[in-house]
Amino acid sequence: MANITINSEGKQLGPLTMEAARSMVLTGAIRATDWAWIDGATEWVPLHSLPGFVPSPQNQQTVQKPPAVIGASVGRTPRVAQAVPQAAQNSPDQEQILWTGSPSQLLNLAFYVKATIALIGIRFVGFSKETADIRAFAQVPDFVPELVFFPLLVLCILRAIMLTIQVLSTRYVVTTQRVKVFRGIFSKDVQEIELFRAKDTSAHQTFFLRMFGIGNMRVLSGDASAPNLVLLAIPKPFELRERLRNEIIILRQRFNVREMELM
Repeated sequence: MANITINSEGKQLGPLTMEAARSMVLTGAIRATDWAWIDGATEWVPLHSLPGFVPSPQNQQTVQKPPAVIGASVGRTPRVAQAVPQAAQNSPDQEQILWTGSPSQLLNLAFYVKATIALIGIRFVGFSKETADIRAFAQVPDFVPELVFFPLLVLCILRAIMLTIQVLSTRYVVTTQRVKVFRGIFSKDVQEIELFRAKDTSAHQTFFLRMFGIGNMRVLSGDASAPNLVLLAIPKPFELRERLRNEIIILRQRFNVREMELM
């Protein structure tokens, strides 16, 4: 069996067997759209276009202008002279962004309302004439209401700022190949699911979120490290789910992925 050399993001991997290359794609180590050089070839071709790699003929597409090589000849492993060219980014197999954005601040509306009601209640009760009479009867100092109210006010403001920053520092990216969630400002946390490994998707709108045209979308995966991702308070969740479902079907057909149920 001929050996394969892979050019993934400017790095050369190999030689590999066809099975090893397919396994690396399924585990996410490389992509099916990475450039490949098979023994005896005279030019780079997309990995998925190699005979025997992808069963579906509809995906046997050719990308123009592969990486230039130095000293390439039949039977000789090429040396890459440049990274994947800009022209390849226009290939139908290249990753494209379907939607990107952040959760709505409406996620924090419940806290804002509860905190406001609680502070108003404490302010009204603590500084009312009836409460002042009770304090005088019990010989409680007049500064006690301020001692309770103002620390609570500061805590509520700090909590509101933290929740606002938490939402602003969360970013969702949905592409034709992956769903990614970025979190954090000073430290960063990234979670992602490869669409060809996705098992199911769902979208949900409560009555409150529906009034504002937003909702939640969940992506269920077979990956143990990221079994599911939830995109909270995003616009038009049902439309995005349908687009994502179509991309999942395309990728599962491309990689010939089939689910097996164990009895």
